[in-house]
Amino acid sequence: QGADSQDSIRETTGLTDFPGEEIPRKVQRIIATQAVSGYPALVDEKTSVGIRIFPTEAEQVHSQRRGIIRLLQLQVPSPERYVSDHLSNKEKIVFTQNPHGSIDELIRDCTVAALDKLVPHTPVFTRAEYRELFEHVRAELIDTVFEVTKLVAEILSEAAALRKAIKKATSLSTMHAVSDVKGQLDNLVYPGFVANTGHDQLVHLPRYLKAAQIRLTKLGPNLNRDNQLMLTVQDLEDSYDSAVKSLPEGTLIPEALARVNWMLEELRVSFFAQELGTAYTVSEKRIAKAQREALEQVKR
Repeated sequence: QGADSQDSIRETTGLTDFPGEEIPRKVQRIIATQAVSGYPALVDEKTSVGIRIFPTEAEQVHSQRRGIIRLLQLQVPSPERYVSDHLSNKEKIVFTQNPHGSIDELIRDCTVAALDKLVPHTPVFTRAEYRELFEHVRAELIDTVFEVTKLVAEILSEAAALRKAIKKATSLSTMHAVSDVKGQLDNLVYPGFVANTGHDQLVHLPRYLKAAQIRLTKLGPNLNRDNQLMLTVQDLEDSYDSAVKSLPEGTLIPEALARVNWMLEELRVSFFAQELGTAYTVSEKRIAKAQREALEQVKR
């Protein structure tokens, strides 16, 4: 079986450097006389990385990319102090009202999102490619972190405006809608949201938060319509939550399923603040179909 055999790679933890010359894309092990394929990848262990062998290629790619981002975060000189010293005045003010508690924590979170932007969607599997990526990231990281902090300042400003609007909405008749918006805000902006959301999605957050503000201003005359649309969204959200819960324990949420979560945010924009426009065409049918297909992929 040569280099493709199980012996060439072992599951391990606590690594702080890229292991060996390459991580094989596929290994085979014999289980009860049956040849079973496994897909090795780095895993993110917060303060280090490890190697795990996954049952599917999709999980391998997903985990490898997160592992590479963590490894770069551990190895590339941290831009945090420099960024913290060079924030604009507006950013400094907005950053003090962040859900992370400390500005340093928020900048660390922005750094991970910047790495997410710089690391290609198809992750690297060899040491040579990793070295090349490392040099690229080291050269671009500070500028990219500043791009992210600017975007995050905009998100936090919109979140603060939305919080104000929620406080102002005291009428009993609008209570359910307001509570729905509050839940939406908590799902979008929370400690760690910058890295968790990832760069591709972060750019849409200001629009989602603006849409929620517009929704609150329209509530009065539109209350019945708002309630019906809200129930539609909540049904789809419940269905998404059940889908996530149905995943085998310890499974990373597959990207195809995570995308459904963002489709729900786009649906809210199309329902409550159509004038802002959506990133793509979205409907209840499309969301249900995307979720079904994502779950079928997992079962395969």
